[in-house]
Amino acid sequence: FFLLSIMSNLDVLNLNGVYAVNPKSESLEEVMKLQGMGWATRKLGAKVANTMILTIEHTPEKMVQTYSAAVKTKVVQVDLTANEKEVVDPDLNAKVIMTVTFEDDGKKMVIKTVCPKKFERVVTWERVDDNNVHSVINYALLDGSKQQVKVNRYYTKHQA
Repeated sequence: FFLLSIMSNLDVLNLNGVYAVNPKSESLEEVMKLQGMGWATRKLGAKVANTMILTIEHTPEKMVQTYSAAVKTKVVQVDLTANEKEVVDPDLNAKVIMTVTFEDDGKKMVIKTVCPKKFERVVTWERVDDNNVHSVINYALLDGSKQQVKVNRYYTKHQA
């Protein structure tokens, strides 16, 4: 039943495609700052993040996001069946708990990642129209500081 539910959600929310970052996207610099990255790394990373190409491929079991930029390619795999599943975040080299849910009749995918006592990251994906997708990154520290940031990212179908 769970797999059937995911399949029907992915029929509603088909994110497959190749996208360019839309200029109205907000900077990722504040997220990187909360992650503890230094000033120079944040400046370069934020600049590169706005010039990359995003390729999304998904099946009922997983979503693969490939972020390609002139200096680096990063591949992120998300287990779409994850429900409080422990995985290792390769960027942070830390164990995290991941849960993937679908909301709004399958029109939104929510990927919640928690690193206990460190951070909570909730990324929501939705299709705006045939050519555009939108993601919202909510990142909060769990160290008692109450620091948090919300970043809107927009992607438009890439014309090669």
